[in-house]
Amino acid sequence: MVRAVLERIDGIEALSIAPAAVSLAYWRTLANRLAARSPLPEYSIKRHAAWLSGRTFP
Repeated sequence: MVRAVLERIDGIEALSIAPAAVSLAYWRTLANRLAARSPLPEYSIKRHAAWLSGRTFP
C-alpha cells in the first residue's frame, strides 16, 4: 500500500504539481480506495485545473 501511494506522489510530481497543492478530495478518495482495496485513481493536469478553477481567491 505504501508503494502505491508513493507511486501516486511520484506521478503528481512528474506533472510538476506539488503534492501539497493537490485537492484534498483526491487524497480522501485515495485513502478510501486504499482502505477498500479498490483501484486507485490517477491525478491529472485536467483534474488539477478543474480543482483550481473551483477555488476562490480573496
